[in-house]
Amino acid sequence: MSIEIGAPTEDEKSFGRRLTGWLSEHARDAGHPFDNSPFQLQLSEDGQTVAGYVGYRLYDWLFVQWIAVAPEARGRGHGAKLVRAAEDKARAEGILGIFIDSYGFQAPKFYEKLGYTVFGRLEMPDPQLTRYYIGKALHPSVRIG
Repeated sequence: MSIEIGAPTEDEKSFGRRLTGWLSEHARDAGHPFDNSPFQLQLSEDGQTVAGYVGYRLYDWLFVQWIAVAPEARGRGHGAKLVRAAEDKARAEGILGIFIDSYGFQAPKFYEKLGYTVFGRLEMPDPQLTRYYIGKALHPSVRIG
């Protein structure tokens, strides 16, 4: 046996698929089939994509990887529209809650205005680099924090 530290010898996508396969097998064997299906939305204006929302299901939760609004489209409420649309879609799909992480210089206050709760953080000497873990319950049986 040897342990090699460094980049995978196979391409990143196939390496990630292999690891996801192992996790899926373990979860299935434990009685909790793993569902990490993609969850994506885009907001378009005049035929051009100006904002996007990318995440994936994690059991009955939605983990948000990215939400972004094009620089020229910021300040017009597109982010809030996109988050609300994602919440509606998530509820319709039976998702119980949403969680995301955000740095201090990004948007923790934005999410709080939309009813999200900070349930953890990694403090940094530079507050702008503090990492916030934020969530929102979409079902009354779920509690954040």
